[in-house]
Amino acid sequence: MYDDILLPTDGTDAMTDVVDRAIELARDGPATVHLLYVVDDRAFLTLENADDAAEALRAEGEAALS
Repeated sequence: MYDDILLPTDGTDAMTDVVDRAIELARDGPATVHLLYVVDDRAFLTLENADDAAEALRAEGEAALS
């Protein structure tokens, strides 16, 4: 059915059902599921501690994908 499934996630509990459905579709395929977490970091570009903010957002994204 599908070769690849792109699954954007925000890491919230609401994503649980979406992840389960993507896994079902992948098993039927078989397909590869690709997880995607995107952070809009433009608001942090002017902060003095932008590096710290970016690292915190990166860690949040990694946690959402695990």
